[in-house]
Amino acid sequence: MFHEGGWCMGDLTDEDLNCRMFSRDLGAVCVNVDYRLAPEHKFPVGVNDAYDSVRWCAATASPTSEILPCNPSVGFLVGGASAGGNFAAIICQSARDEGLSPPLTGQYLCFPALCSQSAVPEIWKAEMRSRDESAQDPVLQLRSGWDEERLVVLGVEGDDPLFSPLLHKDLTELPPAFFQLGGLDPLRDEALVFAQILEANNTATKIEVYDGFGHMFWANWPTMNRSKEFVRDTLEGVKWLLEAPFVNTA
Repeated sequence: MFHEGGWCMGDLTDEDLNCRMFSRDLGAVCVNVDYRLAPEHKFPVGVNDAYDSVRWCAATASPTSEILPCNPSVGFLVGGASAGGNFAAIICQSARDEGLSPPLTGQYLCFPALCSQSAVPEIWKAEMRSRDESAQDPVLQLRSGWDEERLVVLGVEGDDPLFSPLLHKDLTELPPAFFQLGGLDPLRDEALVFAQILEANNTATKIEVYDGFGHMFWANWPTMNRSKEFVRDTLEGVKWLLEAPFVNTA
């Protein structure tokens, strides 16, 4: 699991509850990744750290391992929220391109950032309205020039597919994807477009949209009934990923 925090903040505590829940209720072995953060560590240090952790898991995990005792051929998932979801999507593409063995079998994309606003292709601009419509999201309060400032802080070009996975030239043969999205999240539409493309390329997808709620709402208001429902959906969605069939042809 990869934590949120806009590539600049956050730590292991952000995904600790999810890791505990997946271990307790699904019998999963979870690795919670503490990647290096910008601006001290510019792009692509963070995403490289994240992928290195997945490579380590692939090389280390086995039923007889004393360090990581599990069978990744049964299920090998990556996931995270916001920036962590960005990493998960990118790593699925990199793992496919590299021929990672054993292959990844699922991606959990929770409120993911998938395309820099500065790099949205013309063909998708009409479908990506959420950044303007939801500019007053109570958590992710975007203002004019925010995207450009973020790119400078991170040290990345917006059209780099290692930052904007929606722009990868090949979005085929990717593992099943479970999305959780906020109806008022500025990042909503880039995830919906990504899901549409995956579906068109025969990738199994499961999507939960929480109408009327903004970015990371359940983490900020955990006692709401909708937040509790969100957590239950998270568990069911990851369970679906573990059960969803995926044949890797790489």
